[in-house]
Order: sequence, then C-alpha cells, then structure tokens
Amino acid sequence: MTFLEANPIQLQNAPGNAAPLFLIHDGGGTIFNYFMLGDLGRSVYGIHDPKFESDDGWAGGIVEMAQEYITFIRTVRKKGPIVLGGWSLGGLVSLQIARQLDDERRHTEHGTQPLFAAGIILVDSPYTPPWREYRDRFVNFEPEFPSWTPQSVRKNVMRRFEVCDELIGNWEPPRWGARVDESGGESTLQGNGSGQRVRPVSACPPVVLLKATARVPLPKSRPDGLLNVDINRDDKLLGWERYGGDLFQTVHHVFGNHFDLFDQDDRVKAITNILKDTCAKWERSGF
Repeated sequence: MTFLEANPIQLQNAPGNAAPLFLIHDGGGTIFNYFMLGDLGRSVYGIHDPKFESDDGWAGGIVEMAQEYITFIRTVRKKGPIVLGGWSLGGLVSLQIARQLDDERRHTEHGTQPLFAAGIILVDSPYTPPWREYRDRFVNFEPEFPSWTPQSVRKNVMRRFEVCDELIGNWEPPRWGARVDESGGESTLQGNGSGQRVRPVSACPPVVLLKATARVPLPKSRPDGLLNVDINRDDKLLGWERYGGDLFQTVHHVFGNHFDLFDQDDRVKAITNILKDTCAKWERSGF
C-alpha cells in the first residue's frame, strides 16, 4: 500500500475513549503539515484528497467530497462523537461533513447511536462567497516548494489548487436551523439510548476559528492585487460575519500569514495547544 492509498491516515494513536479528531486536507490536497502537530491527547486521522494523483475534479462539488470523506471516516469510526477540522479548504469541508452527518441523523432510527460532529475547528478558513465579487483582481498564489519536492508532486498540488477554486466558486456554506429542536422547543442535548448526549440536528456544532494575524506578501509586480485568503483579513471573523448568527464559540489568533502558519516551530506549537485544549474542553463538557 502506498502512502496515498490509505485514507484516512492515522497521524496519532492514543489510548482511551476520547473522540477522535479528523483533519481534512488543505487546498493543495495534502495533509503533510498535520504530521508536525504535537500530541493532541486523542487519536488523530488525516484525510487527503483521493484524487491528488489525477487531474479529476469533483463534479458534485464540496457536497460530493464531503460524502466520500464520511465513507472514509466510517472505516475507523462508525458511531459516536468525532471532532472535525482542517486548514483552509479543510475547515470548509469539515462544516459540510458535519451538516451531512446531521442530515443523515434525521433518518436514523430512534435509540441508535449515530455518528456526529461534536465540534469543528477551522484553521484560517475564510468565508468564501464574497470572493466571487473580486475574482478579476485576484493574484495567483505560487507556493514555495522545498527543493527536494518531486516535480510530479508540485504539479499535482497546483492542479488541486485549481480544483479548490472551482469547488469554492460553486459552494454555499451549510446552515443549521434556529437553535430550536424539531418540535419548536428550545434546543437541548438529547439522549440516544446509549447514555450519551447528542446535539439536536437543528443546532450547529460548536465551532472554533484559528485566524492568522498577517497578510500574505503580494508580488512586487502586483502591489494592487488581492489574495483571496486575505480579502477579509481585517474582519474579526474572516468574513464569517456575513454568514449570520453566532457561528464561532471562540476565535484564536495565530502569528503568521495564511500560507506560513506551519513554517515555524513556535506556530506549530501554538496550533497544537489550541487544538488540544479545544478538544479537551469539548470532551469535558460531554459534547
């Protein structure tokens, strides 16, 4: 089995019953940066883009991608709470996975323990619908690959960035109903026959945002250009104010720009601590 045949890939293995964390790939389709994270106190899995080595896109968009990733998740976790998250595109796909798992729960037989998202972590994942208004001013991002990176990998990453743009261009973030249950009453965590509390399908899971503090440097040839990831950099919530409602439980600021968050040890340590503490907090609350 080659590296890219396993999906999900186990990044960390921890004893006990803590809800596992599934980290979804970035816009380049890879999960390499997640290998650098320190101990997160639970089993951690990474899902890379299974189409990485091909030129294929996703005809069904992020909805299709999310459904396939749910299939991957179920190979290692069939029921109970999970935590979802990811850098950039990975955070957006995590939202979609959580929504589709909740849609499935509407049709789950009462008393059956479902698979559900207990929390979502967005690592500098912007609100993308406003991007459509600025596409003619966008500057193409050219990643700096380590010198040892094979040409085939560089080519595949650049193709996945193109696919990422296509996916985002046709995607609307999923929404949850008002925070009331299906009968119109106030939302409360409900039992599932296993003694474990389960969030109502009408209520959005708790969501945490990690936000880069700096803008990506623009090329000298395009000082007046825009990088899509920085359109709403000055907004407190990276543009998610336009989503409506109180989506985020907490916003954490991380030094660096969107593309170099994992480039320095102190930043990786900061991200590790936020992920670990966030998951532990949700675990203590009983989800």
